[in-house]
Amino acid sequence: MCKIQKIMLIVIITAIFSSFPVLASEAITSVSELIDNGWEYDSKIINIQGEAIGELLERGKYSFVNINDGTSAIGIYLKTTDGKMIKSYGNYHKIGDSVRITGVFNRACKEHGGDMDIHCDSIQIVSDGYERTHDINKHKIILTIVLMPFVIYGTMKTYGVIRKNSKN
Repeated sequence: MCKIQKIMLIVIITAIFSSFPVLASEAITSVSELIDNGWEYDSKIINIQGEAIGELLERGKYSFVNINDGTSAIGIYLKTTDGKMIKSYGNYHKIGDSVRITGVFNRACKEHGGDMDIHCDSIQIVSDGYERTHDINKHKIILTIVLMPFVIYGTMKTYGVIRKNSKN
């Protein structure tokens, strides 16, 4: 009985420790980490997560999309069919879809003129994008109204000075 318990204990410990590399490979790498330590990640499979920004740049069967993770942005090279899964792209008026990308990081991609990019193996939509609202700062409106007469006066004064000088 004691022998079976030892074997079970060894199997359990082995299972626990063998799962660590899998967990490590699922870790999300920041774009700034890729930029700062590109040589360390070059040609390795990495995971990033961030907001799709700009637009899908279609190039036939493949496309480019930019992903911003809050630290920086990077270009993702992916199948056009995968890129069309992204429905909302971030801009001033919208927050884009949040996506998780798994792919091969290239510090200086030979296919794309030496640009830093990620060749996507898989894409997952984490959350949908949405409209963004911008609050108007009331203090700025008040300040604008208060300062507007001075701006108008200064403009008129300057115009009057220029007019006087041009007659001479």
